[in-house]
Amino acid sequence: MVLDPQPLMRFCHLLVVFFSSLTFAFSQPIIRVTPSGAGDHSGSSWANALPGTALAGSIATATTGTQFWIGAGVYKPTTTTDRTASFSIASGVSVYGGFWGTETTFDERTPYADLATLSGDIGVVGYSGDNSTHVVSVINSAQLITLDRLTIYGGHRAPYDYSSSGAGLYIESGRNALSIFINNCRFVDNNIEGSLVGGGAIGAITKNNSQSTIRIRGSYFATNSAESGGAFASVTQSGSAKINLDECLFSDNSATYGGAVYVDPGSDLLDSLTINNCQFLSNKATILGGAISTASNQCRIEYSLFRYNSAGGDGGAINASMSHSTYNNCLFANNIAARGGVIYSKSGDKETSLLFTNCNLVSNSAYISGGAFYNLMTDENIMYANMLRTNHTLLKNCIVWNNTAPDSPMFKKQTIHLSVGADISNYFYANYSDLQELTTLTMQGTGNMISDPSFINPASGNYRLLANSPAINTGDPNTLDLLPTDLAGQPRVQNGRVDMGAYESTCLPAPCVPISAVRK
Repeated sequence: MVLDPQPLMRFCHLLVVFFSSLTFAFSQPIIRVTPSGAGDHSGSSWANALPGTALAGSIATATTGTQFWIGAGVYKPTTTTDRTASFSIASGVSVYGGFWGTETTFDERTPYADLATLSGDIGVVGYSGDNSTHVVSVINSAQLITLDRLTIYGGHRAPYDYSSSGAGLYIESGRNALSIFINNCRFVDNNIEGSLVGGGAIGAITKNNSQSTIRIRGSYFATNSAESGGAFASVTQSGSAKINLDECLFSDNSATYGGAVYVDPGSDLLDSLTINNCQFLSNKATILGGAISTASNQCRIEYSLFRYNSAGGDGGAINASMSHSTYNNCLFANNIAARGGVIYSKSGDKETSLLFTNCNLVSNSAYISGGAFYNLMTDENIMYANMLRTNHTLLKNCIVWNNTAPDSPMFKKQTIHLSVGADISNYFYANYSDLQELTTLTMQGTGNMISDPSFINPASGNYRLLANSPAINTGDPNTLDLLPTDLAGQPRVQNGRVDMGAYESTCLPAPCVPISAVRK
């Protein structure tokens, strides 16, 4: 009897594939690194740690799946003064800090991001003019790259440098669908001078119809600066970029446009910016968007705080021109600009829509017009004559209180016709919101009121509601589209009906004890 060899051959092939995959899974190398190295410098153990001077070369040539465990210390991309040197990370490589250099397992790491520092201070210590133009770079990676528990410090781009973006981390997607995950990292004192691309800490460019997915979680950005996006900038030349910022803190960053974050999607309608559970504190823009400047077609911001941000021109917290943006469970307080203490929106060759749900917009100011909102509608491009262009601001369950400006303390809208026959619409619409003014506005809506919301202690930044607040149980009865929790993480609907504002009251009608836990 002659046996058919084909089934046996197929079975053997499956065995080869199976065991090859096992070999690949269990052979992913771990390279341990310390500043001075140890033993044979192979990186196979802490006792044989790779020296820091070899890290840049090793990280650039590593195979997909390689992990670098970085011990406590400072690492520089070169021992020379070559400012173009950077830690150029190969495709599919993961770089982890948080190690003291004695751990035997990954889970023994500390939760801190300040143990391992990747520094661009390669020349005279403390002098930024001779620093690396990019401390870290990721270019055309085809596989996921992870940066975890690292401090990236001291990248500097001068006006005469060729490099234009990302002094701390430069990301470029030009061939592949690039994906990068940045977790629990610190970006401090990364600066770019004289470049419109920007991104002092992180600069991302998407081109050649590629796709970029950038997720940043639990990270800290402080005292970074650039022309656009002091902390982060994403520019899409062609293709699309998906940006997700989660549980991050942006403090004291500065730029001309977008003190902390700048997103320019180009003409791509698939770009998106999602911000969740972040804080933007004391960021500054000399012209537009003290914290954020975006034209993203899909911008969603939830559970976030914006306080003490400023713009010399427009949008103390946000410039959202030609953008479709939604804001849920957010607090905007003590922001300032010339126009639009909280937000400035302009609609020209693209439509603009802003939707605020359960937000507090309080104690913001503009020294010209629009203490909270400034909407500018213009048909400035003759190509858009006789076409409908809109700029709409919509509020639901919001508290807008104690905002100030010489002209229009709450909301200012301006419509400018430059093209004959253009049909444009510019309006403010509110439902079930506590507004500091109604009579001076042309607005639509239902369930609105003018009444002191009775915050617990606004002077100290506590914008929760006292038990006698008129904003309790007066929000929109339709709760189908609400998020499940408030800004403090409490269940959103209590005592039968949703409250107005970012914080849900937890008690009736006795004096309410303030919640101590503040959602970051």
